[in-house]
Amino acid sequence: MIGIIKAKVLLENEGYHVGNLWRTEDVCDRYDCTSEDAEKILEAVIESQYISEIIFEMIDDKAEEMNFKRLKDEE
Repeated sequence: MIGIIKAKVLLENEGYHVGNLWRTEDVCDRYDCTSEDAEKILEAVIESQYISEIIFEMIDDKAEEMNFKRLKDEE
């Protein structure tokens, strides 16, 4: 457990958000699959275009709500 905490601290220090990490167990607890299958599922979901678009849309919404100015216009 200490190794996980240290890894999270390292990632946070590098600017990564680690407050919501998914584990293969999150999939295996819901489906009859192997850890390897669960990893493939998580990778496909988390790296999907849909999830990326939703996250960036929510970032934009929250930043605007907090009155932050966009640095440059998207083209």
